[in-house]
Amino acid sequence: MLNDLASISIVTEGALRFLNQDPKLVNNRLLQIKEYTADSSRQLRNFLWVIDERQSTWDDVVDSLRRLGYDLLNYQNISFEIEINDDNTQIPLPSPAIKHAIYQIFRESLINISKHANASHVLTTITFGKNILIIVISDDGDGFEVSEIKDSSFGLLNIKHRVAENNGELVIKSSPGMGCQIIVQFPLKTKLMT
Repeated sequence: MLNDLASISIVTEGALRFLNQDPKLVNNRLLQIKEYTADSSRQLRNFLWVIDERQSTWDDVVDSLRRLGYDLLNYQNISFEIEINDDNTQIPLPSPAIKHAIYQIFRESLINISKHANASHVLTTITFGKNILIIVISDDGDGFEVSEIKDSSFGLLNIKHRVAENNGELVIKSSPGMGCQIIVQFPLKTKLMT
């Protein structure tokens, strides 16, 4: 968020300099400010959601991901749906750390899809197993050779880091013309029956 605010300040200064000289440039700067503001707003909402103890169930996590999916994809005419499998009542409530990790992994995945996949549809399935949470994000885009993913891919590095921080596993399945699946697994403990 601090980076976005700094960028807004810089872009605003540039727009003011050309206010009466280049309306097209000023318009482009205003669009940049709009994007930075929307991104900062999303980040702030996520932060508040993570620390809000009133929104601490798995259903709250799913609802947040659903809203994020619609926010990021629908304006680009990419259809989005989310499916839930199995019962989440026998596992502990999500910690703030896991809520944040899941949200950021999901966000980064959808941003990558919207920028690079040329997809028309994204399906996310969330499965609550006895000791595991599995999130599968599938798109019908162009696909790619997984072996050619560069270590400099900032989004993918963030996803890998967040998965590793939470003792999870990451699998990416794709091939040219066949879309992509991002599969994230996190270990979960079951609730003790009392």
